[in-house]
Amino acid sequence: MASLIFLRVLLLVGVSTAVPQTGGRRNCPDSCPSTSSPVCGTNNVVFRNECYLQKAACTTFPGLGKLRDGPCVSRPVTTSKCREECTKIYLPLCGDDGKTYQNKCLFDLANCRNAQESKSPISIRSENACEVEEVRDICYRDCPGTYDPVCGSDRATYHNKCELSIAMCHNEEVDLHHEGTCAGFSGKGARRPSQTLFSGGASSSVVSEGCEDTCTGGFRPVCGTNNLTYGSDCYLELAKCRYPGLEKRSDGVCTKDCSLQCDTARRLVCGTDGITYTNDCFLLLARCKDPAVGRNHDGPCVFVEKPECRPRLCRERGPSMCGSDGITYANKCLFDAATCHNQGLLKLYDGPCKPDPRRCERCEDNTRNLVCGSDGVTYLNHCHLTLQACLSGYDIYKLANGPCLRR
Repeated sequence: MASLIFLRVLLLVGVSTAVPQTGGRRNCPDSCPSTSSPVCGTNNVVFRNECYLQKAACTTFPGLGKLRDGPCVSRPVTTSKCREECTKIYLPLCGDDGKTYQNKCLFDLANCRNAQESKSPISIRSENACEVEEVRDICYRDCPGTYDPVCGSDRATYHNKCELSIAMCHNEEVDLHHEGTCAGFSGKGARRPSQTLFSGGASSSVVSEGCEDTCTGGFRPVCGTNNLTYGSDCYLELAKCRYPGLEKRSDGVCTKDCSLQCDTARRLVCGTDGITYTNDCFLLLARCKDPAVGRNHDGPCVFVEKPECRPRLCRERGPSMCGSDGITYANKCLFDAATCHNQGLLKLYDGPCKPDPRRCERCEDNTRNLVCGSDGVTYLNHCHLTLQACLSGYDIYKLANGPCLRR
């Protein structure tokens, strides 16, 4: 009798420990213990214990196996491909990471890349450039304007030894080759130095052989074929000497290239011009064409200023017109709405308002006290920067004393 009971026990044990296969799959466990002994599956999911992993492999994830004991190591979050193209319009934002982003598109691009690298998202601290302590080039020196040329080992003629010392600070390979210009010098392995373009009174530390180094006269801007504005024909000729192929495109300040393809995702924003834009990208395009346009608030614009003026939502686009208040109205609807609030407002002409050079104070100060503008241009002094801002109609301000640093 005892032997019969023992045989039955063996049969029961054999049934419970075997893993019968049905169509290539094992039987699923009916229940699992609640014991916490985490394991990581090959699908990068953590299971309470190995039993739960086996049950999932049987019922939900065929082919699932155990990757390791313990919790899974987090993987970088993958997102859709980040947009690589952004407009160069300067409508700065300050992130809570302390960095100034040139516009909303570049800010969104930084956040997209952070998401791909599992970094914390960046929030907008303010809709202006970050307020930072004045940044100076550690190599910068306030060199005299005396012309006492010296030749560097990079085959560049420098204005004087002081200017050469700045280049030597930036590049340890540069040294003094001889005093005087680099005429006839053809050192092996010499490299052409990077040049600083002239724009609106900016000056260059490096003087290429055979090129004049100074310009006199007033500020009469011209536009080069590189779409950079030069303070006068003289400055353009000086740049042409350094950059063969550069030519004069037109008199006056260069117009910005505002060509950019915007997506049509509907994220309405209201501009300070009273126009409702489809999204921030379209607002940036408007800002490029008219620097006076800014961001008012999220959502559509609605006029509700005077009780007697009927609120209206302007949806039409163009043609624009210039009002007697100096404001460019994007269409007749907006102009009519403005006349309700300003009975003396008159239409001057079709098209955007043009900056009036006569309203800009001329700059007679030619003292060499370099400043770096927010547009990335090095100006002769703050007076020239202010004049360029007035003539171009753009909000250019001093970023730092000294020349702009090339990055």
